[in-house]
Amino acid sequence: KRFPNAKTRDDLIIARIDSSIHFSNISYLEHKLNELILIKPNAKLVIVDFSGVNDIDAHSFKSLEEMIEQLKHEKGISLYFVGMKGPIRDTAAKAGWTKKFANELSYISILQLLEDKQIKFYCSTGSGDSFLYMR
Repeated sequence: KRFPNAKTRDDLIIARIDSSIHFSNISYLEHKLNELILIKPNAKLVIVDFSGVNDIDAHSFKSLEEMIEQLKHEKGISLYFVGMKGPIRDTAAKAGWTKKFANELSYISILQLLEDKQIKFYCSTGSGDSFLYMR
């Protein structure tokens, strides 16, 4: 809504979280992610940018873990978390995520994940259509 000219893809959802995540707001986050998935039923990849998250509790990790498994098994959707700050990564490790979800946590940035997955965005340059990675 804020960027009506933004390039999007039907098979990709990117969401940024700008709040700490706790038992009191995790259900809101889950609701919003599910809402985005309903809006984009062809989505096969959901990227959640955690660079704005400064704290997360164990309950929220458990809820997100259940969501990762549900999306993967029921809808074939991969859920990745990028941009986790050091303390969040430490909590993720304590929750066992670095073993269970090593691939889903292995990207530092959205760009790194998009390049690795070879996800490109098409744009019109005036001299013909071309593609580019989101930068």
